[in-house]
Amino acid sequence: EINAVLGSSQIKNLTKNNDIRKVNFSRFIQMVSKYPNLFYSTYKEEGNSSFCFPFICKSSKIKNEIEKYLSNSGVETRPLCSGNLLRQPFLKKDPKIPAPERFPIAESLHDCGFFIGNNHMITEEDWITLETLIENYGR
Repeated sequence: EINAVLGSSQIKNLTKNNDIRKVNFSRFIQMVSKYPNLFYSTYKEEGNSSFCFPFICKSSKIKNEIEKYLSNSGVETRPLCSGNLLRQPFLKKDPKIPAPERFPIAESLHDCGFFIGNNHMITEEDWITLETLIENYGR
């Protein structure tokens, strides 16, 4: 199977790529920590080789604005963990599923969070671009 071949071929690079992602994640935390009025920046780094940079904004207004700003600047974003999963349309059909509002932390992440990808191919130029965009937005 093609997926097994592709996955197996990456095993030899796993440790090196995870180490790069850990360094990237530390740099991401340092970046968002500069903007306490925009982002929460308490993350667990130990043992983390995060596949993404999770932006947790201080409000939904900030989240919507910065996500649009990044998108208009060519940076792709994704909903944080698909948002509050209780808001997925297929769950609305089951009356036993609780209301999404009963889970305020999930709601907050749904309303205020998004992520961009973290991988071993991020260049210094990519970092400068992202840091400049965040800095310009934060002014």
